Amino acid sequence: MSVLCLLAVPARAQVSRSQPNAGFCEQIVISSLDGTGGFEYPAWGAARFNPADDNQVAALRSEIDSTGVVRRHLYLLNLKTHTQKRLVRDVGCQLAWGRTGWLVLERGSQLWRVKANGDSLARLAPAASGALYPAWSPDGRLLACWQPDSLDTGTWALTLLSPAGRRVRVLPTPGIGLFGPPTWSPDGRKLAFLGRPEKEHQYYMPSIYELELATGKIRTVRQASERHYPKAASVHWLKNGKQLLWRDSERNLAVLNVATGRPRGKAESGPPRVRILSLDVAAGSQRLVMVVWEAFRAPGPGAGTLFYRSRLATAALPGKKLRYW
Repeated sequence: MSVLCLLAVPARAQVSRSQPNAGFCEQIVISSLDGTGGFEYPAWGAARFNPADDNQVAALRSEIDSTGVVRRHLYLLNLKTHTQKRLVRDVGCQLAWGRTGWLVLERGSQLWRVKANGDSLARLAPAASGALYPAWSPDGRLLACWQPDSLDTGTWALTLLSPAGRRVRVLPTPGIGLFGPPTWSPDGRKLAFLGRPEKEHQYYMPSIYELELATGKIRTVRQASERHYPKAASVHWLKNGKQLLWRDSERNLAVLNVATGRPRGKAESGPPRVRILSLDVAAGSQRLVMVVWEAFRAPGPGAGTLFYRSRLATAALPGKKLRYW
């Protein structure tokens, strides 16, 4: 049952959005002259499939506690039985699920790992400090992530970590800045990621790059075609190893040919009136789990008051018919 945080929103309101870790969580604030706004809680955040079972999903959910404070917790969901279990309390925005059964999450600005049953919660090694966008390799032996440059120059390095958080390798990404999470090719030999030229403004649209791990060679899969920020953009390697699923905007999904960067047919528009906040693809590439934002008006005496809700949904590729959790 959803609980509403009832904050009146006047007809003329100003909407501001904060996205500290693009693609993982977004905070929406509706403000007016008196600072009021409206949200629906619980609110879902990032969601990730179990690589070994697409009926299981790990998801982050924000809830209001008894003191009125909003806190985020990690849940394990069974999509088949429609049951859920809270695994870890008070977590951040980061979330990744590896084939060996380990989940990586953020707590107190540090990366931690925990088993899918909630056991063995432990902080990763200090070498993992400051890491963003962790992504497990297909065999579960490595984590790819972005980390701040060791010289504190304001740039970020694509880095490989061990499951315990020890640094294995810093990958060459000359002139390419942080933008979004990496994704592994099914054979574990390549990474695709979203990046932008380091000298460009941070709100320019990202390009998709492919990095070959054996040689360190980087090539551009698809260049940015617009000069604006497509909120919640991300890229996901599909099972056949020849295609990428690209969320190029809040509503559109495109399947790209890795070799040519060309889309397969037209981009698939998302359902009307929703914004795709977070997306993950099952290991078989046939099922999606999404977190979507919806805007709605309050019924009854407060009709016209604006609220936002964050909902968890699944869909078959390409993701047009949503089934809500």
